[in-house]
Amino acid sequence: MKMETIEPAIQGCLCEIHTKLKEAEKLARAAHACADAGSIAEAIQISMDEQLV
Repeated sequence: MKMETIEPAIQGCLCEIHTKLKEAEKLARAAHACADAGSIAEAIQISMDEQLV
């Protein structure tokens, strides 16, 4: 394959990974905040609602 074809595909994949990691970070922060506030069940629910991987 030529680099002109491969590079945009790799960039697209990396962009998708970045997007998913940012969303996972938001969910992790929300779950952590719930756990810190004493709502362990809610923290677990938040962390399990969105399976990104």
